[in-house]
Amino acid sequence: MKKKLLFVMLVVIMSFMFTGCFECRITQKVTGDGIITETAKVCLNKQEYIDYMNNLMNAKETPVYTEEAIDKDMKKEGFEIEVIDGTEYYVNNETSDGSSSTGTLSIEKWYKANQESTVKGSGQIWERGFILSGDKISDDDISDDVEKDMSSKEFKEAGINKSAMLQNYYMIYSVEFDSDIIAVDENGVIDSANPKKATWKLSFDKINKDLKLYALCNSDIQVSGVLQGNSYKKAVKLHYDGAVSAVCKGREIGNDTTFNKHGQHTVILKAASGEQRTVTFFIDRKKPVISKIKNNKTYKKPVIFKVSDKDSGVASVKIDGKKKNPEDAVYSIRKKGKHTIIVKDNVGNVKKIKIKIRY
Repeated sequence: MKKKLLFVMLVVIMSFMFTGCFECRITQKVTGDGIITETAKVCLNKQEYIDYMNNLMNAKETPVYTEEAIDKDMKKEGFEIEVIDGTEYYVNNETSDGSSSTGTLSIEKWYKANQESTVKGSGQIWERGFILSGDKISDDDISDDVEKDMSSKEFKEAGINKSAMLQNYYMIYSVEFDSDIIAVDENGVIDSANPKKATWKLSFDKINKDLKLYALCNSDIQVSGVLQGNSYKKAVKLHYDGAVSAVCKGREIGNDTTFNKHGQHTVILKAASGEQRTVTFFIDRKKPVISKIKNNKTYKKPVIFKVSDKDSGVASVKIDGKKKNPEDAVYSIRKKGKHTIIVKDNVGNVKKIKIKIRY
């Protein structure tokens, strides 16, 4: 959902090139039964945008673009006027494909949908808290997206200071739980009127891999041996304290149960107090897939092959020792001779193929 939202942001940025306040608002509500409801909005401060458009035309005192005309144009772009904390914003409540940006998922399904991005443990969420790393957030860093669509030269020619621009773009991330939040990181603020809710306001120039966001509620259940949302190459043992029952796939399991079967595992823990906690993790025992070519085969023409890993995702691709972009998915080899292809997934499973090209 967030990736689609940032795509909408990018479209607006490339269309308007404004330097005013621009906000990506993501709100999540996490209930005790493990349901996540997320709403995403692209918000543009209305008055700042109107001022910018007229400053752009050097017509601040005698506006070229009237408020009514801009309202009409923004509506055509999918933006509606909404008052947030007493300020009018142009708000886009739709994702890039035109579908609703509000969605409801279970924690189990959320992890399955985000398996590739949570494989390094950068994203953990449960009924009474969450931990997010900048690794996960910056996967969709708008500065990277903008850089791909505009070169440094184009930024300069357009008179745009990218660093200053990103300082005015904000991600406002809010999470609400069923229980009071007792601790957040230095960037978060617990709502004084609603202690179950916390909010973070981060400019995009501050979002990087070193950023850590967390919110922790009171909890009777403690888990060790696995991390929520993580993936593992080898068997893991789940230990818990404070729970009176643990259920996996409809069957009750004991403490210190070992999991070694390939696939996703979800354990629902319950405490005597009634608290519930869902722990979802993945055992990835399968190697990446290299298709369209075969090991130890000789080819009489250039080869094109594909690389994939549907479980933990492709981490690295090397052809004859040279690193390739793991996101490319399709690769080619044209040079005559012997070649070695090594593909590694995010938990360390390795697939190796040797071929020979002889014209």
